[in-house]
Amino acid sequence: METNMPSLLKNFISTFVTLVLSMTILLILENILENQIHRGSHEEHPKPRASWLGDDSKLLNLKNFKYLLNNPTKCGREEEILAIIIVTSYEAHIETRSAMRRAIPEQELERLRIKRVFLLAVAPETDKYAISQDALINEQKRYGDLIQGNFIEAYRNLTYKHIMGLSWAGKYCSHAKYVIKMDDDIVIDFYKIVQMLNKFQYNRLFFAGYVFHGMQPKRDPANKWYVTYYEYSKPMYPVFVSGWFYVTTPYVAQQLVNTGRFVPYFWIDDVYVTGILMKVLKWKHSDIHEIFTANSAFLECCIRDFKQYQYDCDVAVGPNGGDAELFVKFNEALSKCRFHNSSESIPCHSRPLGKELTKTCVAEFKGFPLGNGDAKIEDYKLF
Repeated sequence: METNMPSLLKNFISTFVTLVLSMTILLILENILENQIHRGSHEEHPKPRASWLGDDSKLLNLKNFKYLLNNPTKCGREEEILAIIIVTSYEAHIETRSAMRRAIPEQELERLRIKRVFLLAVAPETDKYAISQDALINEQKRYGDLIQGNFIEAYRNLTYKHIMGLSWAGKYCSHAKYVIKMDDDIVIDFYKIVQMLNKFQYNRLFFAGYVFHGMQPKRDPANKWYVTYYEYSKPMYPVFVSGWFYVTTPYVAQQLVNTGRFVPYFWIDDVYVTGILMKVLKWKHSDIHEIFTANSAFLECCIRDFKQYQYDCDVAVGPNGGDAELFVKFNEALSKCRFHNSSESIPCHSRPLGKELTKTCVAEFKGFPLGNGDAKIEDYKLF
């Protein structure tokens, strides 16, 4: 036993030194990243930077990443683009994607200088609702708006999909003015959002959404958003925005991707991307919570009240409540009061006092908490 001690001691020292060196190198790289980010941050007209940390074959901690479906020329090169919309979608949600395309067809997107792509992964073998890869390939041939990564569709893989979308936007659509990230089960008043974008004062560090302060991890194992201390040890999440819908810029998107190369993975994607990574970057969010609702019934009431009284809607972002067609119905109705030069336009009015949605829309609550989503606790694989 004694003769083995020097060897064990050498192994221990070697392991310890390797660990210390690794941590030191990581800290140095993080400092380099932060210095690169903040250097020249007050330039008046900065040009978008490429992924200067490089390596498209790695997505966060996933090695050998690649796109199974891609359209790198979707945004063109010189075309002036107001926004690129990246929509987090599940591969089997064909009807939802169809509804969004019918509500705002490609020709209308082109007119408004907007591009849109849907973010997908690979269906798990156990998913009885999955569609074939051939079906996705046909969908891509028809619409050219699918971006699919080679990792498995799973709730705990959403952070990969989120970062994949930001990476794609930062690389292939860097000349767009804004990046809009949204989920496919979210309804937006599309034309109201466009008007809002045109009113924003542009700043390359712009980041706006529904801001959460003081949110704590769920520590009850029975809760579907249960987070272990190993996964996240701090008692409170940093300030973050709902992943339902937010607006940022290609520059911010790419810097979030770059920062994620040095920050350990966390499976709650909006907390990780818009909270943890934004905190590392020391950047702040703009709060636009007033345009959000967590109740899909409010959107239905807006449709009813516009048809009956020509009332404008107080909100512009909310869940579809499981009705994929709500995106179509909501935009068909409310778009008529957005553009008054149209032959189909109808003058709309602000809701009078006492007629607020919260007072007049009496319906069963169909919403779900902002920022959480529908968790699935299950074993999952990455490839």
